[in-house]
Amino acid sequence: MLAIGAKEAAGDEVALRLRDGRALDAMPAAEALARISGLVAARAAGLREPAVP
Repeated sequence: MLAIGAKEAAGDEVALRLRDGRALDAMPAAEALARISGLVAARAAGLREPAVP
């Protein structure tokens, strides 16, 4: 889940919340999209570590 509050919106950032309840630190929206896209392409399950191509 992406959380975009006033603080994140002002900094063009998003905060990711994982299904297991953990929350990642806010990061630039472009970085979050790149991570998610890489994981989808690699069919990986975790967002904590960047996908390895």
